[in-house]
Amino acid sequence: MTRPNFPARPAIFLFVTGFVVAVYAALALVARFDMNWAQALESVASRMPPHVALGLLLGGASLMSCTFRARILSIALAVAVIVLGGVHLVEFGAGWQLPAALSVGSLFADTAGDAASISLLTALNLVLIGTMVAVLAAAREQLASDVIVALAASAVLAISLVSLFAHVSGSRFVYDSLRFSGAELEISIAFIALGLSLTIYIFSGAERIELRKWAPIPLWFGVFICTLLLWQALRVQEAGDAQQAVARTAAAMRGDVAEHVQARTETLRRFAARWQIYQPSEAQWRTEANQYVKYLSDLTALYWADDDLRVQWAEPASGDESGDKAASGLILSDDPAHRAALDSALAHRDVAVTGSIDLAGGGRELHVYAPVYRPGGGNGAAGNPAEATLAGVVVGVFRLQPLLDGLLKNQFPGFAATLKQGDQIIYDPSGPGEKLARSWAVTETIPLSQGGDSAWQLTVTPTHETVRQTQSSIPEAALASGIGLASLLAFMAFLLQTAWRRSRQLSISNQALAYEVRQRVAVERAAREAEQRSRLISSVVRDYAIYTLSTDGLITSWNEGAQLTKGYAAEDILGKHFSIFFTEEQIERSLPERSLQLAATQGRYEDEDLRVTADGGEFCADEVITPMRDEQGQLQGFSVITRDVTERKNVEQKIRESRDFYMKLIGDFPNPVRRSDASGRCDYFNRAWLDFTGRSLEQELGDGWLEGVHPDDRERCMQAHGEVLTERTGFEVEYRLRRADGSYGSLLDFSQPFYDQRGRFTGYIGACYDMTERRAAEIALRSSEARYEAMTSNVPGMVFQLETDGASIHFRYVSRKVYQLFRIGPGAVKTDAEALLGLMPPQDRERFTSSLAEAAQHMTEWQWDGRVLPRQRELKEIKWVTVKASPTSLEDSRTLWDGVLFDDTARRRAQLEVEHSREQLRALSHHLQAVREEEKSHLAREIHDELGGTLTALKMDIAWLIPRLTPAQGLLVERIRGMSQLVDSAVYAMRRISSELRPTLLDDLGLVAALQWQAAEYQKRTGTTCSVDAEPEDSVVPNELAVAFFRVFQEALTNVTRHAKASHVIVTWRERADGYLLQIADDGVGFSEGHRIKPTSNGIRGMTERARHLFGNVSVASAPGKGTTVTVSLPKASQDEEARSSATG
Repeated sequence: MTRPNFPARPAIFLFVTGFVVAVYAALALVARFDMNWAQALESVASRMPPHVALGLLLGGASLMSCTFRARILSIALAVAVIVLGGVHLVEFGAGWQLPAALSVGSLFADTAGDAASISLLTALNLVLIGTMVAVLAAAREQLASDVIVALAASAVLAISLVSLFAHVSGSRFVYDSLRFSGAELEISIAFIALGLSLTIYIFSGAERIELRKWAPIPLWFGVFICTLLLWQALRVQEAGDAQQAVARTAAAMRGDVAEHVQARTETLRRFAARWQIYQPSEAQWRTEANQYVKYLSDLTALYWADDDLRVQWAEPASGDESGDKAASGLILSDDPAHRAALDSALAHRDVAVTGSIDLAGGGRELHVYAPVYRPGGGNGAAGNPAEATLAGVVVGVFRLQPLLDGLLKNQFPGFAATLKQGDQIIYDPSGPGEKLARSWAVTETIPLSQGGDSAWQLTVTPTHETVRQTQSSIPEAALASGIGLASLLAFMAFLLQTAWRRSRQLSISNQALAYEVRQRVAVERAAREAEQRSRLISSVVRDYAIYTLSTDGLITSWNEGAQLTKGYAAEDILGKHFSIFFTEEQIERSLPERSLQLAATQGRYEDEDLRVTADGGEFCADEVITPMRDEQGQLQGFSVITRDVTERKNVEQKIRESRDFYMKLIGDFPNPVRRSDASGRCDYFNRAWLDFTGRSLEQELGDGWLEGVHPDDRERCMQAHGEVLTERTGFEVEYRLRRADGSYGSLLDFSQPFYDQRGRFTGYIGACYDMTERRAAEIALRSSEARYEAMTSNVPGMVFQLETDGASIHFRYVSRKVYQLFRIGPGAVKTDAEALLGLMPPQDRERFTSSLAEAAQHMTEWQWDGRVLPRQRELKEIKWVTVKASPTSLEDSRTLWDGVLFDDTARRRAQLEVEHSREQLRALSHHLQAVREEEKSHLAREIHDELGGTLTALKMDIAWLIPRLTPAQGLLVERIRGMSQLVDSAVYAMRRISSELRPTLLDDLGLVAALQWQAAEYQKRTGTTCSVDAEPEDSVVPNELAVAFFRVFQEALTNVTRHAKASHVIVTWRERADGYLLQIADDGVGFSEGHRIKPTSNGIRGMTERARHLFGNVSVASAPGKGTTVTVSLPKASQDEEARSSATG
């Protein structure tokens, strides 16, 4: 049997999926081969390996060909996908490599660097996709092929989902265990799309109901595939843990060997350094060598070779005189095994190691060479290293076997270590019967110090028992659990499928039974309807009088509606002529007979006229008479249907009266009104319209009214009327209409559609309002606003009107100057005040709000200045602005502010420049004071040291000369004594000048002692009492602060001497936790505040600047006749500043 065609929807889904995957894979290949496309497609598909892209391209093309039933092409493409994935499975899974000419990797070796790798799971997916497409295209038996495809699709979905979740996890273990290539996200999504589309196709369509019975098998197979992947991942993880344990053991062994070799080289380096320091004799040298050999168990011997590299002696001596002589005459450079290490030691002037050296007896040794140099420039330890000459070489011989046994064999049970030097094994303690896991071996490189052989190769191999201990039964348990879970899920799916199938069968049976019941009920209902049809008609048409007449007009039947309408009972009216319902005037006109004749000839007679009831009353009736004929067309009688339409006639009369009333009302309406029909042509104009235009109604009807519309507005007016005719919606349009005097007035036309009683559209009615005066007022308003804008634009700032209610701020008006200042439109600021206020820094915004609220609370003039930050790419600098506004109280606790915002940036910049200049002047003044203090200190030291020393020597010479003069030389003695007095005066003047320049007490005893000394000197010099109250007296003040306090104190005493005329001065010194305080108070004449700010008050200004530079403060309190108090407070310096001050002091 042939395979049926693909269902429409699944076929479309297969085609779309194949097309999307093929296009994506083609983009990946283009990005791989074309570097120009690689950058454009880098974020889309450039990471996908070319092998995978080729497989997905072929897979997508095969799906598309399947939808068109191109069997041969589909099979060919599917086989190509299978071959591509199978080759990779062979390369990865089988463990052997194909020839280079047949390898898939060689196809892409020169595309974009190295050929990207492909994971084992991706290769397996390619094989499964190709197999599914090939089976779909080639299979003859639908059920068997669908089962195979379902199994393969479940495997593809399981593998792809595992790859996707593993890629999202980002675990390094996952990448290593599953051999990911790095582009698993895109690859997994592509395979999920392919597998899902095939699964949807397989299980869709009514003809695949039988296949759905086999659904538990693909479900079990998919879960089983996931379990296999998990089992393999756990095995790889355990293997990785074991490999890491072997690697850590190898690293520990390598570290121990390298550490011990380094320790031996350091031992020999220190031994050689002892000769270089002490230069012992040969006997001492050999004694120390013997002690080293005894101390180190693996040290066999120590040789000493002279500067010709000839061995002079060896320790310990062998006891054989001939052997010692042979060793003593050995030239180290002649031995090839020693040559490389020896040359390295001499070239680098450092210790060198030979590596392993074979001995004749089968052992191995390690030789370490330590060159010893004789210092240049003498025999001592000191000297120029570049001039040092070779004194000899110390050679240490170490046994390898004991050293390596202690490090590699005994400390790491369960592991075997092998040491190689090049291709030669120098250490292998493993026995022939020892079972080692060679595949788990780890090799480490042990670098040696500068020597002949560069490194040793250490290979660490665990035993099979050690590897077995690292493995667990968790992977097998996970495999068993997964198989059990898969079986349980498949069984549950089978149960659910069985329950669903039985439920569906029951539903089908219920539907069949319900159908039979419905058919039976329908038949019974039809019989009842036929039986009750006549009664139903009578009960439904109770508002109609229905009766029948014989051919001569006698009443033959009478319904309930006729009794209600006419007032006759059936027994009273049957058999009588129907003319009883007509008025006398109608009977005289033979209307009853003529109505029957017309009904018989025309087939129907309808009349609306008066009829008479049983009580003699009249009503308006709508009567229809229809002839009744048999099958041969013979007249059998008449049926009459009569309806009482009196109420409707009354309503119509009221409507006519209402219409007349409203038409009169519209006619008297003071505004122009017009009405148009359904076609848009006007059929009515009221009196106000005709008076406005001065034209007659006949002139305005139709489209005549458009003649009065201004030519510039006529087309727009016609277009507005034409657009709404189809939509039948209200509209408004403004146009100019010619008045009776020939001028044009502006009318605003509001038109609305109106409908008749049956809801049919009958036209538009429009009311017009004269807008001439309003338009004139608007023009005047715009002109006024333009003048106001012109005035505000010339104001050097932004004019605004601001409204506040305590919580929000709204700008009513903002002049165009705001754009010039801040590049913000006035409309944006009026819409949202944050457009301007949001540019203020938070601290300035807070001051803005608080000052505005305070001014509003007291209703005082508001003034604020602050900053406005620049907007990006629009303002280049921060602007300083000043706001001045006056308030006006409004209702609801609102306040209206009229004000101006000025750009104050230039003034602020000038102010900042002035402040900066002042700071520079203060810094310059402080620098000059510092230079002056330094110069004073220097002069004081020079006077004290140089002049003081000279005067002292002169004084000593005079004192030596006086006793040696004879009494006869009395005049000379007097002269010499006068000279001695002059020297004493000079010494006193020298001391006074030196103290005034820089008191030595300030540097030696501190600030408090200097203040006390200065006060005493001042009292002695002026006679004014000067007392010092210091707490504490042992204050330690940094040098810079001490100098500042002392100079301020001196300046204050100078001012007291010059101006105060005081009799007593009180000096107070206090040390506080945060700083120091000095207060100088006098009881002099004082001065006023104006005298303090005089330009000549340089003393106070100098004290203030000196304190301000040290972040302190100077306050002067004075009043005429009340004395003056000068208070100086300086903060304590930090510990770093104190240290610098003490160091410079």
